Amino acid sequence: MRNMFQHFEVILTTRSSYLPKKYPALTKRLKLTGFDDNARDQYIRKAVVGDDVTAAEKIKQRLKENPVLGDLCQVPLFFVMFAHMSHESEQFENFNSVTSFFRYMISCFHSHMKNKMEDDNVMKYDLFETKHTELDKLAFEGLSRKDQQIVWSKHYMCARLGQDFYDQYVRTGILVEEEVLDISNDPNAIISEHIQYKTEVRFYHKLFCEWYAAHHLSAYASRNDVTLDPWKESEESEYSDSENNDNDPEPGHRKNVESQSDHYLKYLDPHDVQYVYRFTCGLNRTAADKVIEYLRTREREGKFATLCILEKSGKVEDVLQAVKRLCSDTVYIDNGDSLLLRRCTIQLLDIALANEISISRVWLYNCYSTVDLRGGNHLQLKSNLSIPVLTTLNELVIREEGREITSEEFTGILQYSSKCLALKELWFWSCLLPPSVQAESVSVLRSRNVKVIWRAQSYIWYQLNLQSCLWEYNDFPGRKMTDEDYQREVRYIRLLQESK
Repeated sequence: MRNMFQHFEVILTTRSSYLPKKYPALTKRLKLTGFDDNARDQYIRKAVVGDDVTAAEKIKQRLKENPVLGDLCQVPLFFVMFAHMSHESEQFENFNSVTSFFRYMISCFHSHMKNKMEDDNVMKYDLFETKHTELDKLAFEGLSRKDQQIVWSKHYMCARLGQDFYDQYVRTGILVEEEVLDISNDPNAIISEHIQYKTEVRFYHKLFCEWYAAHHLSAYASRNDVTLDPWKESEESEYSDSENNDNDPEPGHRKNVESQSDHYLKYLDPHDVQYVYRFTCGLNRTAADKVIEYLRTREREGKFATLCILEKSGKVEDVLQAVKRLCSDTVYIDNGDSLLLRRCTIQLLDIALANEISISRVWLYNCYSTVDLRGGNHLQLKSNLSIPVLTTLNELVIREEGREITSEEFTGILQYSSKCLALKELWFWSCLLPPSVQAESVSVLRSRNVKVIWRAQSYIWYQLNLQSCLWEYNDFPGRKMTDEDYQREVRYIRLLQESK
């Protein structure tokens, strides 16, 4: 077996935009879809509603009405919970964040277990359900280490949490035990100790670990003396993998984290543990303000902050201020992003539009599909999402790598842009546009003197002359694009298509 597939290269990623641009001639692509629509439909029919078609459609409609839960429900466990809870409880319709959903789901775990207990044990159970500070801290320690730890020995867990607490969370199903083979290489060990079984413990799903870690982070970040500054991160995390403490039954020395807030989040990568940040913002408004600002100041995390804004609870004015800050910079919608992120970004644009907040720039990257057929009322994206007419938008950028946009499609974009009343500039990148347009397509843009600028694949920028409806060199007004110029752009785009 070890001699098979030695020359294979395997790439596994959740972000298609990070894939290489060139592939070998013989390349196979597989898409892992998770718990897809067909699997969901089958589960609903077989395990939840039976032959009740109306009830099945109601569950699916509720999922559509809760787009913030869409990605979460790709995990079979959480979709199963969603399906049963939405079928049995009208309250579920009010969930508009992953925090509120997860809080309710955790309460269901505890409630189910509590119903099986004797009355005299319920009081202690209630205490453990609400008081889980040490579990919060343990979860945060595991996720915030340079080398993440999501599995612990049973001995260590019991020592940290206490036997009664540990037993309760195992019975509830939040913690799971697993017997594993432990092979010792200690030359001083006796023969019977070289191969033994030991009990390891983990959370039922990593999201449970993120939930309890978020409780620890929200409590910490809400303190008045704590700031989260990404530019002052230390060279060493507070949970070092290079040190051991003889008094600590598990590797990973826990330093005095209270005095080291500058690098508290150093290894807590939002791309890996996004729900720690989102849950934190849903659990505590003060912590949410600090976390959102922290994410916005990180180079790559500006978009992710939008998810946390949606989780934040509190006054509408607080959300509007965050939306204003977001829209003052470029708002990216990338086809390589998760569907959830694209949905949330569009929701924030809707909020800005409803409150007449100026939107500086929207950049669409490889996600434009078409304009609807009702006079350019919506921009349709490849993920079946749509962007309404943004009347407060100043600049729209459409970048479609190697795409040839037809005259009909181009006209639709121009019609959509005409309805964006504050639009000043419309940009096209890395795509092929028609050599000319019809005069009626740009009449409104001409009256408002909107710039339409295009760069295909060469280094030449063109601007659409709204009088002649022909392309001209942007740096040399009046110099028209020739047929030879256009054919050069065609060749560049075709080469780009072949290289993809």
